Amino acid sequence: TNIYKYIEKRNATEKEFPYTFFHVILAAVIKTITNTAVTLLTICFDVGHVTFLSSALTSFIKCLFSLL
Repeated sequence: TNIYKYIEKRNATEKEFPYTFFHVILAAVIKTITNTAVTLLTICFDVGHVTFLSSALTSFIKCLFSLL
């Protein structure tokens, strides 16, 4: 599958600390949690009628977590 191809590509240069299936699953879980947190923050700010702050904050947080 694509996951195994990705792991092989990552491990082609990394020999000391190889990337494993655990790392892929952990990254997916963290990405899901952070996306949920961003959604909840957006809802909280929209309830308070602070739409501009909400969109700016959401963009900033998504930018930070897109580096994961």
